[in-house]
Amino acid sequence: VLRDISSPNGCLSVINLSNFEYNGLIKIRTDKRLPEFLHAVKVKTYQDFTDNKLYDINQIPITEDWTNINEYLIDVKNLKPFSLTNITEKNINKERNIKITNNSVENSFIKLEVKTGKINITDKKTGEVYKDFIIISDRADIGDSYNFGALKSDKLLSAKLIKTYIKENNGLNAVLELIYEIEIPKNSTIKGRYKTKDKCKLNIDVILQNNSEFIEFNAKWKNKCKNHILQIGFNLKEKIYKTITEDMFGTIERRFNPDYDIYKDIPAERGKELKPNTAPMQRFVNAYNLTLFTKGLSEYEVNKNTLNLTLLRSTGIISNPYNPTRGTPAGPPIPTPKLQLSGNISANFAIAFTSDENKMFAIAENFYNPCITLFTDINDSQFIKNKNEKLLIYAVKKAEKGLLYRAYNCSDKTINFCGEKILPKTIKNLLI
Repeated sequence: VLRDISSPNGCLSVINLSNFEYNGLIKIRTDKRLPEFLHAVKVKTYQDFTDNKLYDINQIPITEDWTNINEYLIDVKNLKPFSLTNITEKNINKERNIKITNNSVENSFIKLEVKTGKINITDKKTGEVYKDFIIISDRADIGDSYNFGALKSDKLLSAKLIKTYIKENNGLNAVLELIYEIEIPKNSTIKGRYKTKDKCKLNIDVILQNNSEFIEFNAKWKNKCKNHILQIGFNLKEKIYKTITEDMFGTIERRFNPDYDIYKDIPAERGKELKPNTAPMQRFVNAYNLTLFTKGLSEYEVNKNTLNLTLLRSTGIISNPYNPTRGTPAGPPIPTPKLQLSGNISANFAIAFTSDENKMFAIAENFYNPCITLFTDINDSQFIKNKNEKLLIYAVKKAEKGLLYRAYNCSDKTINFCGEKILPKTIKNLLI
């Protein structure tokens, strides 16, 4: 599609495929010199063919066409939902609110600071400071692909922050790298954890954009150990009794006992399965004013005042007959060695301070990067005009006659859309 609608000599344009107005960074790769009004920041140069050589079937790329391609970041604003916008000066955000040092990064919404090996985060909208906010921990997991397996008398192992430094600072995007170390036993069995350990190093990039309401984390490490669970926890000021989680459509409220301790109930009686304090999510989960967003990580856990995100569950069997948290096997004990997830691992997640469900959806779509940047001759256009942000468009596809829209009403009131009534908390397919 990009090939068909691109025009090398056209206007720099952005397609916003989100339900919400887009304000934030866009990325463009080109050999062109960009106009000054864009206030573009060059972040990378590499060798490649230009789009007109690759997209034109009458062109045959040859060695002499191999050229420098520059990658730029541009801070844009006011891009309508489901639209194509030709970028002009009115779409450019010229404010620069980002600051970074060797132990802190901040913009006008959020600040992360390292003090004496602890991470403190400030919600600058409210002034609330969360001290010792982040903890990375590891436990034995002698379970299987169905259930976490708690090991009696297991001790929580915590990672230590050993170094921080500025990895990137270009005025629009700042990256502070955190380096953690944790010693993890090589394996765990029902008899206990191994005495031999691996010194695991976790490199976590803290990524903050100029006017972003969320702060992003990109973690990388190498897993050399077996039968364990690695989590990152976010410490809140009060015990967590409920969460709001994105479900398949809309959100769902879940209740928890923050003081529940599965280790006190193991082993499970025959025919019974112990209740965990974990739950699934799609793109986000909220507790109080903290919302956690993830890409592909779908399990969280509540423990007192800590919201834990599972980064890795390393197990090696479909159904472990000796799983202490389930009294009866779930099936045959089939070995699945690849479930140990040995090797290089990466995880991408973000946090923002909000309890507004609509804002959660907006930030989730921003985090998932809904924008496509290109040069084109197509004029400004808006594909879907929806004046109610409580109505979310989940899918659009071509039908035999017209277009089929899948819309979800996440409000408590009936919404009219294109002549159709959509009841509260209801999903509906509309042929338009």
